[in-house]
Amino acid sequence: RRFLPFFVTQFLGAFNDNYFKQMVLLICVNNAATLAGKSAASPDRQFLAMAAFALPFVLLSGLGGFLSDRYSKRRVIVGSKIAEIVIMAMAFFVLLIPGLSKDAQLMYLIAVLCLMGAQSAIFGPSKYGILPELFRHDKLLPVNGAVQMTTFLAIIFGTVCAGIALDQIRTSLWIGSFIAVGIAAAGTIAALLIPKTPVAEPLLKIRADNFAVPADVIRLLSRQRG
Repeated sequence: RRFLPFFVTQFLGAFNDNYFKQMVLLICVNNAATLAGKSAASPDRQFLAMAAFALPFVLLSGLGGFLSDRYSKRRVIVGSKIAEIVIMAMAFFVLLIPGLSKDAQLMYLIAVLCLMGAQSAIFGPSKYGILPELFRHDKLLPVNGAVQMTTFLAIIFGTVCAGIALDQIRTSLWIGSFIAVGIAAAGTIAALLIPKTPVAEPLLKIRADNFAVPADVIRLLSRQRG
């Protein structure tokens, strides 16, 4: 009752991250190839897409850690999954906007990918931090092993499925985005079944270093250069 809802939630979250990210990267490649075939300028937006997805992890992981202590980790997880539905729905509607150029559409999708990265950055600390609150100490090793294994499987399967989906739907990209909305909804339902957990530090105050490397970590690194 504790493991299965959490297991499904984290697996579908990692799957959706990589499914949508790979879709955007493949669209970047297709757009560049199409423009190149027309002897036009063909900017490759892959680097921009990867940066848009990765940057929120640098900037917001500390905030995710703060939220995981200030509020119930289960509450943060559920809120993150609801946000995932909204973000994937935004991508779905972007792909339905009529008359939008391919490059403009791609730039909107990259913006949505950035929001997806932000959602994942907030989700991550609660995803791992909730484990000791749900499971006994002697169960943490197998649970951690299962989480790590299925996270990597989700990365692999999400990446592969994005390629298969784009190959099948070709011009109807909105179908691929609609699938991502469905996956987010399924993950949210699973998250609602996770048992409630207590608040770790209800009086915790947010600090500036929640948005950067904490000062004590910087001091530690400066003392121990190795």
